[in-house]
Amino acid sequence: MTALYVSDLTAAEKAASMEAWKAASRYGRRRAVEIVFSAVKRLFGSGVRALKWKNIVQEVGLKVALYNRLVGMASGGIG
Repeated sequence: MTALYVSDLTAAEKAASMEAWKAASRYGRRRAVEIVFSAVKRLFGSGVRALKWKNIVQEVGLKVALYNRLVGMASGGIG
């Protein structure tokens, strides 16, 4: 039995293999997360004012909730 190498695959097989790998590994999802992080930072700034950890978590959560509400309103939803 001979080993199958990537170079032995046809272009269509390589493309199908790549698409299957992308779906299985959730490739490209980081980009979506980075876009949201960037939007939140542009709207509310990159820092937080709270000093205690529980308050930092609460402040970030409120910023994200407000961002979600703004996006919902912009897309025609209730928000």
